[in-house]
Amino acid sequence: MRDVVVVGAGIAGCALASWVGKAGYDVLVVDAKPHFIPKVCSGLISVRIDSLLRYPSKAVLNEVRGARFFAGKDFVELKREKTQAYVMDRSVLDFHLLEKASKHCDVEFGWKIVGVEKKDSYAICTLKKGGDIRKVKARVVVGADGALSTTRKLIGAGKNLKVITGALAYVEEERVEEDVVELHYDRKLAPGFFAWRIPRGDGTVEYGLGTDSGNAVENLVKFCKRFGHEVGRRDVKVGFIPLGLIDRSCDDNILLLGDAASQVKPFSGGGAVYSLICARIGSDAITKALEMNNFSKEFFTEHYENVWKDEIGRKIEVGMAIRKLMDALDEGELEELFRIVGENKVSFLRMADMDFLGT
Repeated sequence: MRDVVVVGAGIAGCALASWVGKAGYDVLVVDAKPHFIPKVCSGLISVRIDSLLRYPSKAVLNEVRGARFFAGKDFVELKREKTQAYVMDRSVLDFHLLEKASKHCDVEFGWKIVGVEKKDSYAICTLKKGGDIRKVKARVVVGADGALSTTRKLIGAGKNLKVITGALAYVEEERVEEDVVELHYDRKLAPGFFAWRIPRGDGTVEYGLGTDSGNAVENLVKFCKRFGHEVGRRDVKVGFIPLGLIDRSCDDNILLLGDAASQVKPFSGGGAVYSLICARIGSDAITKALEMNNFSKEFFTEHYENVWKDEIGRKIEVGMAIRKLMDALDEGELEELFRIVGENKVSFLRMADMDFLGT
């Protein structure tokens, strides 16, 4: 019998596992990937991460102070004097958290969850690796298995969520402005989302986009061509981004975390900060549940779901409203919107927060 089984060795799952394991509990982390593979992610994370965890300095590739928002060829630039975000090397960040988790937990790759059965005081996880099947008993199961979470499907949650397909590629560029990112709102190339250019501080630029329809890889290749770059399909990495406030993120003996719980900013698709906030809340709820021997849905609703939704739920709802507004505007209306923002930069900069637009 394990105290906790965490499904998914991303930053959210590893952070929670590390904190619970460090508290003295028996934690197993499993991941469907055959070995460590960092998440496909832009790596643009706000400086708020500094208050959430420690990480190696080499994880930071570049520091960003502002952004240009494009509608067609016109754009508005919002920029501050201080650093607002880091461009982070996700392979360094993710591996650092995996190493921390490995100090306090057992970590095994290649195991995919295919079933979960709830008993009176524990759950039974059915895991599959090739032709091998194993069953693991646990008092708590944490589904941190990403945007297309199997754990979420097994408990019937998240049917209200929208999933965006994202694609990105790294291109060498000699001259790039190092501290400003670009966001391009283009209905043809990035319907339902946007495209981006992010200087990585190492002589390369990340080109990426998200879309709710069409071929993300082909559209990214076209986007890169606009800037004179020929990118092959094999150079493109693909991932998925969940959007929306999930209907529920827990059940008896089960919690959902990170992308699996859609703990993601809908207006930008970033999930690192929200996931880490919720990982801390989740670890507190789990340690309390283990102390009290209470693993009911009602307990986790009170001590996990209600807490994280009080913290970021309103922000997700506001982000979805902004996302729907941007999707509803045509190019001319977007240009007018950005013109208004440009004329009121001081006010927008005063209230803008890349994590908490709902504040």
